[in-house]
Amino acid sequence: MNAKDYNPFKMLNDREKLPEEHKAKVLETINTFQFILDVADLFTVKQVAINTEMAKEILKGRSNDSDNKGM
Repeated sequence: MNAKDYNPFKMLNDREKLPEEHKAKVLETINTFQFILDVADLFTVKQVAINTEMAKEILKGRSNDSDNKGM
């Protein structure tokens, strides 16, 4: 059996409780995945939203400047 096909949960009996070691590994994997998603979200979705708001403010400032020069 190679590492790719190894699944420790298939070795469990329905009546057995999940070993704490496996439970800890699963929770660690979930936490790692959540961290990766948070970092990706920070540098993609939120960065785009920030850039959009910045562009709006810059354009708004330029239109206010041109309105004031016309007076």
